[in-house]
Amino acid sequence: MRREFVGNVLVDHGGIALVDPLYVDTTDEDVEGFCEARVGSPLTCHEDEVVGAYVATGLGDNEYPIYADVVEVPGAGERVARITIDCLGVEPESDDLRGRLVGAVSALAEHVSTCV
Repeated sequence: MRREFVGNVLVDHGGIALVDPLYVDTTDEDVEGFCEARVGSPLTCHEDEVVGAYVATGLGDNEYPIYADVVEVPGAGERVARITIDCLGVEPESDDLRGRLVGAVSALAEHVSTCV
């Protein structure tokens, strides 16, 4: 298995919706449902058809790295076996995210100590 960095997801709502691109053209009602979803909630649209899932992210709003684990499938070539979105900087490749999160937590701790 080979791990590849495939991009980042910018989060401005504290969560990520994992949805088949076929369903990107959603109604306002669908989007409202996505925003009210809870961790592990199935996402539905178009007459309650399950099309994805909602996952809360690490410390909320941030830019999170996405990795794909690629394997060779006999007769089919390379395929993605797993997708990882690192929301807390726990993956070895996520040094940048860890640095940003440590800085954010330190700033929050300092702010809280001055409020008490």
